[in-house]
Amino acid sequence: MKAKNKSFKGGFKFGQFKGAADIHDGIAESSQPQKVYVPLQQGFGEPVPPLVKIGDKVTAGQIIARDDSSLSFPVHATISGKVTEITEGDPQTV
Repeated sequence: MKAKNKSFKGGFKFGQFKGAADIHDGIAESSQPQKVYVPLQQGFGEPVPPLVKIGDKVTAGQIIARDDSSLSFPVHATISGKVTEITEGDPQTV
């Protein structure tokens, strides 16, 4: 049996979902943080070595750390900016 219609007209318009933003509120602007902390240790294993040095300029999405000899994923910069510090350990304790 072959389908007669491969599409349908109209579709369905959903009403306002609970918890959804009101379309009349507009879009809120936010600024980039002055400083971010990017951990080089992932969920398990050893931290991956950084590919950047203090003073290097990085762009958002750029690979800043990787280790091809182990099972790990590269770490990317979250925002564009300048590397000001590379430390070991948890930022809460450093």
